[in-house]
Amino acid sequence: MTLHVILNPNASNQQKTARGNDLKRTLRGIDFHFCPRAFDSHLWRVRELARSGERQTVLAVGGDGTVNRLLPYLADSPVVLGILPAGTANDLARSLKIPDQTDAAIHVVRAGVTTQIDLLEVNGRKFVTSGGIGLAAEAARRANHWRKTPGVLRWLIRILGNGVYPLAAATLLSRNHGSVWVSIHKTDEAQSIRGLTVLFCNLQRLGRLFVPAPAACPRDGLLDLCVVHEPETLLGSCRVLFQSVFGDMNRLPGIQREQTRRVFLRSQKPLAFFGDGEILTENLEFALRVLPRALTVHVPKLERAA
Repeated sequence: MTLHVILNPNASNQQKTARGNDLKRTLRGIDFHFCPRAFDSHLWRVRELARSGERQTVLAVGGDGTVNRLLPYLADSPVVLGILPAGTANDLARSLKIPDQTDAAIHVVRAGVTTQIDLLEVNGRKFVTSGGIGLAAEAARRANHWRKTPGVLRWLIRILGNGVYPLAAATLLSRNHGSVWVSIHKTDEAQSIRGLTVLFCNLQRLGRLFVPAPAACPRDGLLDLCVVHEPETLLGSCRVLFQSVFGDMNRLPGIQREQTRRVFLRSQKPLAFFGDGEILTENLEFALRVLPRALTVHVPKLERAA
């Protein structure tokens, strides 16, 4: 087996070097290609692998954002994705029960057990975990800005990990930012809403604690829609945020969930759409669809059986 190692492009050079040395020790006995700094050369290699039609493995060392950058090349190709979770959010790896430890994650790849999972697509941009508009998108934008800020703030954000997203959402609520007016168009109906956030999910969880789509499954060929309608007061919005992160969303009023295969959104003003923790597009209109079983991933044996 030839393994093509892709490192998180947002990691510092020091982090990349340390992670690379750790991987080289773990990968003894495996044929692998490894380039610790030039991410563009990684993408070029992945694109060529997909075009070759050969069944090889790309190991993404990072979080959901790193995986997202590979999706245009891996979707509907014979190339298999392996994951070593090393990002701020590792929702896909957590959902698939892929371990965080380097040795254990490499063992999953070596075992050769794979499964095919769905992808979601918005305006031609693919994502694999969850995405949406409104408060969640603006929180992702703010968190990513903080993460790139040098100095003490950047260090604190690394310590917070996934907790940076609720913090970013709380700061937006305090300034009355985040809600959206949109119309949602499905096959035979349209609905106009004012929502705190509108999410499109391939997985049950967004982060460790937030469960917007308890019925979601990345193998069911369906897109799970979750609309959090805007409460009438700021206190109500804060309750929604707190209950979403630390409690049970099912107890909240104004939560709308359903499953579909395609959906179209139209807004009165340009909105940011996030997916896999990254801002994917900004537009007035968003066309979403499911790409069934479009990505092949290395998973633990028990997860394949599930």
